[in-house]
Amino acid sequence: MANTLAMYRTIKRLGIPDSNIILMLADDAACNPRNSFPAKVYASAGRKLDLYGEGIEVDYRGYEVTVESFLRLLTGMSSSTLTFESDRG
Repeated sequence: MANTLAMYRTIKRLGIPDSNIILMLADDAACNPRNSFPAKVYASAGRKLDLYGEGIEVDYRGYEVTVESFLRLLTGMSSSTLTFESDRG
């Protein structure tokens, strides 16, 4: 999830508006009981940047993130679309 949020922030810094970004997150790390910092996702061990902070517009989260919803989105996209996928295993 941290990789995806880092890419999202990078794209936003490049000036791409949220209306042109579709963000899909499993959204399970910030509230995971093993997360020492509830409701936060940090970019590194130094904890300087909370990637899950304000300004994140999640379009699909949790159980909304399915193969079917992903494929539905892909079929409607143009060939100039950047698709970034990140998985932990």
